[in-house]
Amino acid sequence: MSDTASAIFDMAESGQADQLRDELRSRCDQSLYYFAKAVLNYKDMTDHLHFDMCTAAQGGPIKQGFLVPRAHLKSTILTKAKVLWKVCRDPEERRLIVGESDTVAAKNLKDIKWHILNNQILKWLYPEIIPPDFNATKWTDTEILLPRRGSYDESTITTCGVGAKMTGFHFTGIDYDDIFGEIAARSDAEKERVVEWVQYAPGLLVDPETSEESWQGTRWKHGLGDIYGWIMENMPYVAWYRRSAIENGVPIWPERFSLARLEEIRLREGDYKFACQYLNDPTPPEGSDFAPSWIRYYSVADDRVTIVPEDGTPSVHVSQLYRNCFLDPSSGGRSAGCENAIIGLGQAADRRKFVLTEWGSNCDYGAAIEKLHLLHDQFIFHDVYFEAVGAQKEIGNQIRARRVRIGCDACGKQHRVITPREWIPPGGRNKEDRIRMFLQEEFSSGRMYLRRSQEQLRNQILMFPHATMVDRLDALASCVKTSRVPLTDEYIKDEKEKMARMEAKRVSRTHTQFDYGGYV
Repeated sequence: MSDTASAIFDMAESGQADQLRDELRSRCDQSLYYFAKAVLNYKDMTDHLHFDMCTAAQGGPIKQGFLVPRAHLKSTILTKAKVLWKVCRDPEERRLIVGESDTVAAKNLKDIKWHILNNQILKWLYPEIIPPDFNATKWTDTEILLPRRGSYDESTITTCGVGAKMTGFHFTGIDYDDIFGEIAARSDAEKERVVEWVQYAPGLLVDPETSEESWQGTRWKHGLGDIYGWIMENMPYVAWYRRSAIENGVPIWPERFSLARLEEIRLREGDYKFACQYLNDPTPPEGSDFAPSWIRYYSVADDRVTIVPEDGTPSVHVSQLYRNCFLDPSSGGRSAGCENAIIGLGQAADRRKFVLTEWGSNCDYGAAIEKLHLLHDQFIFHDVYFEAVGAQKEIGNQIRARRVRIGCDACGKQHRVITPREWIPPGGRNKEDRIRMFLQEEFSSGRMYLRRSQEQLRNQILMFPHATMVDRLDALASCVKTSRVPLTDEYIKDEKEKMARMEAKRVSRTHTQFDYGGYV
């Protein structure tokens, strides 16, 4: 029994138990901080940090996010204590706790169940929420049903992982606890899965407008790279409570994290990860390899085939570019922290290089090859390369096998023929070496142009070498290496005439699939 509980029971034995109980219960109902520290016995909570956090959580907006450094009692207070506190105040609550996975979400419920089973002071203050027979109620690893007046489909508290199918249930509140973690940070596909689940989550609420939603976590990536950045951009009505482990040069929880301890963590994790996980400020560090000012941007004219640079340099027709494409295959499977990546590049006679298209997905080879054919239909690349190292050589055989088919197995249409060209990285250099060698001069000299919609590639550029996902950037480096300058003005003229002859002979089909340039 905790010291607080012992003191309370000693006072109860004085003969004023009912009056004392009413007084303590009133204080608990009014203060999440008092409930968590005095009743749940979270002794490490401090007035200077956690009181403010509790105050924000108990009286904040209906839609609220909390960005708190790792290991600062974020989940303990904002998920475990708060959910139990709300159920004690209103047994008719039906709360859903969402985690990165089913297992992680269920860990929060384990602590709540322990208190209901074993916390004597909680059982004394709130006897109405204690099941008279735990064997006669729902009491599993992911759900608990406590006594209540109404009849509902939902249990009192339910847990699930992001991506779980919860159709048909409607909760009074959803608590998202660290739903974006290391797996999602390594994979754009996993990140999109989290985003999609959050988009559909309002359908799980009794009233999407007035039911409570609370996100608590730490940052993992800059900009829109994690779910919290995405929410800030796309859900502006969510109010944010944000803390950094160091504020005004002073640690916010010196009892646990001194400046010396935080410096040890920074040296071990590196500046960027430390800025994400402990400062909640994942801005690109000054020492990153690519400065934001190096990136040039372009748009596409209404004719869909004229590239218009935003820096005032001459416009260029797509047909005047040497167009090559590079596929960087990934054989890691859906659980890998990498993706198949495709970059389509166009180089002008003055050596300016325009990223025509960029794509990446944690998918199988077949899906990547299908995307490669669709992009080739769109841009009609002069050369298509793929990285041929080890088992990746099989990509070439699969592409060649499609040349003899009448129709595509995936979409049923006849694609343009691709003659794949193998490319082996020179010198056995690793990805970071290739990226620096092939791209830094191109960017620093102002010759690389992106479209502003190519956000994921841009993030990989600005985060390098601190980002965990660099597959599109690596594909861009290889694409630049295999690119070349259009030979002569005569070459450009012949290219235009060749395309005109092809257009004259071409049988009309759906115009978006085979139009030159392909910007729709």
